[in-house]
Amino acid sequence: MLYWLQYHGGAVRQAQKVPRPARKKGSRAGKVVCTVEKCVIEAAAGRKKAQLVFKNAHVVNVFTKQVEQADVAVEAGVIAGVGQYSGQEEIDCTGLYLCPGFIDAHIHVESTMAVPYEFARAVVPSGTTSVVADPHEIVNVCGAPAVEWLLKASEALPVDIYWMIPSSVPATPFETNGAPFTAEDMAPFAQMGPRVAGLGEVMCYTDVVAGTGEIYDKLALFEHKHIDGHAPGLCGKARRNSCSRKRRRPARASCSNASARCGGGSASSTRSPRATYSASKAAC
Repeated sequence: MLYWLQYHGGAVRQAQKVPRPARKKGSRAGKVVCTVEKCVIEAAAGRKKAQLVFKNAHVVNVFTKQVEQADVAVEAGVIAGVGQYSGQEEIDCTGLYLCPGFIDAHIHVESTMAVPYEFARAVVPSGTTSVVADPHEIVNVCGAPAVEWLLKASEALPVDIYWMIPSSVPATPFETNGAPFTAEDMAPFAQMGPRVAGLGEVMCYTDVVAGTGEIYDKLALFEHKHIDGHAPGLCGKARRNSCSRKRRRPARASCSNASARCGGGSASSTRSPRATYSASKAAC
């Protein structure tokens, strides 16, 4: 269902109001023009046939954790309602399941050895409709041009890819990488729209704890976006210090990958523009 919506432009279309026509001289009011929002409401209320209805589906309700047999009405690319509906176009889903798309909160697309288009072909049939990707590996080789290429190559795909800009290239000062990626190189990406979701996992946590290095310039660049933490093996004051320093500059930060031996559990949190993924037992 979501695959169909993406390719028909519904999932990315923004509702726009049609301007009201000018009043005729002597008339009490101009003719009311239906807006996209009004059409969705009319379809949801059953006062008009929806453009598309998935009939008799097993709908997975992720809020109640139940499976309900129902119709799903779609109007202007928006899921208008779940219940009993009739549509201009109807697809019989008897015996089939409909569920919300999966969101992969952290992935390295280049590590799949596939370009974004082929990656989308592989994951969409399994239900993944959005991913939050950190292109650390390819940027470690090619630098800023790699980010530019990925942004272009991931446009208009049936899966939404939100990019986290790699924070630690190279990962350590002892590593020999293919291209530099400094705070200055990151600056243009920090000002981009929602497809650049924020700063990728801050692997140079030793600099964060010590309060030194270029990492603070990078944190400042992305203070208005999401920032992924990375704190393996940190315990006690060092871990609290790492989290607080990351939070001091950015408005929102996450502390991830804390060792299981620290506090008896692991902390992992990566947030995407459309969902929050949290599997934490010990929060920073």
